[in-house]
Amino acid sequence: MKKIMALILVIALAATLCACDELEKLQQVELPPLPTAEPSQESETAPEASPEAEETPEPTPAPQELGSRVIVSIKNNTEIHNAPDNEAQRILTFSYDIPQVHIEGNDAASAAINDHIALLNELYYTGTGAGDGVNALLEMALDNYSYAVDTGAQIATELSSDRTVSVLRADNSLVSFVFSTVTYTGGAHGNYLERGYVYDTQTGELLTLEKLGGDAEAFTQFVLEYITDLAANGEEYQNCSFPQSAEDLSAALAPIVREGSWYFDKNGLVVFSDVYELGSYAEGSIRFTIPYDALAEKIDAKWLPVERQGEEGGFAVSLQSEVAPGSVELLDKVTVAEGGEELCLKAEGTVYDISINSVEYADYSHKFFETASHWYCSYMSDCAIQLVTLIPEGMPDLMISYTTADGLRHHSLISQSGIDGSISLTDAETVEAVG
Repeated sequence: MKKIMALILVIALAATLCACDELEKLQQVELPPLPTAEPSQESETAPEASPEAEETPEPTPAPQELGSRVIVSIKNNTEIHNAPDNEAQRILTFSYDIPQVHIEGNDAASAAINDHIALLNELYYTGTGAGDGVNALLEMALDNYSYAVDTGAQIATELSSDRTVSVLRADNSLVSFVFSTVTYTGGAHGNYLERGYVYDTQTGELLTLEKLGGDAEAFTQFVLEYITDLAANGEEYQNCSFPQSAEDLSAALAPIVREGSWYFDKNGLVVFSDVYELGSYAEGSIRFTIPYDALAEKIDAKWLPVERQGEEGGFAVSLQSEVAPGSVELLDKVTVAEGGEELCLKAEGTVYDISINSVEYADYSHKFFETASHWYCSYMSDCAIQLVTLIPEGMPDLMISYTTADGLRHHSLISQSGIDGSISLTDAETVEAVG
């Protein structure tokens, strides 16, 4: 009788998660404790297919759900300081936008993001010890004013610092901000500084480059090689004063592949420089975009945008008093100007990336440019917001922008008829100054 020998193999697997580095490279600000998110790893073992079973084609994956709606409300805080002996003489204007994030159904992630933004606000207000912050600037403004009064010197007596916030992308995966600061303390022009902050909308965690994919070193190298190729061969960079050799160009670009100098927008991952870092003041901050198609195999798929489908949507506007109570779902109330008209902005169908901004008309370009951001929403579908704003008699100064499922961006101005007082939305491309 044959002897049967049994061979038993025991394999032990152990995996640990490495602790993420603190974000101290840019702002020296530590994140508050973040909620943990541990999705279930359970899976069922699929039964073995019988040899007789015919091979069936894989089903076409269904479009991803839009998930939690992300709303960002932006308020502005402005301090005006006048000279101690002349209330008519302004010596310092200090202002900053304060974004507040609300993720529907995820209060913990909302709180974590808002806590970190609060730390950034405090750092901007108190300063880093490098002559910034309201107190340091006020002291400089008082010194300048006193010196000008005492000596008659022609120096700057009105200083300013203004920080604005832009939402570049917001969805079920992440919310991406750029904080832009312009500080004027004298001279021919102000000093500009931009910083990008991207948060995971599932956990509230501040994302870093190494958290986007598995191999942080390999991904950083990929980013550097990609933007180096763009700088060398992209038409938009042909007039930039970059180094000529490939080695020197790569060395010049390597420092901008860092935390705070990147963000996500609708097109991809944007890496940018500080002013003067790669060129002259006139060249400004230089940006390089790595499209999502190129990122698809380099980062975790959850950071890629969700495919948008559906019929084309749009907006309708009316006076809030004309809307029957309970006839439409109201998402939020946005107050641009206290005591203004109360309007109802209703999304008809599904629209995405909705933003409400103050605008001004530029005669030289015959276009509107944004002067302040008030509200952003990742998507709306057959629902509305209540808007409180003053409507000027002349050129409109408030614009609502949104993206339809086909990827087209629409810009509509809110105006009021001088004949019958009716409220309407007008395509910003069709409005021109008269006279």
